Amino acid sequence: MGAIAFGFLIAAEAVLGIVGFGRSWAQHWAEYQKPAAQFGLAAQMIFAAFPVLRLGVKGG
Repeated sequence: MGAIAFGFLIAAEAVLGIVGFGRSWAQHWAEYQKPAAQFGLAAQMIFAAFPVLRLGVKGG
């Protein structure tokens, strides 16, 4: 479930960057070299891990 949510987040971000801001595909991916984008990507990965973390808290 988390992987699907992560996929949707990344796809939506790419579409917004390309269509909304007029960036090319290469420009969009080049943005991930910036610390702010890396922090955002890490936050999205943590969000995607919530279902796994929740199972650990429940104990199975």
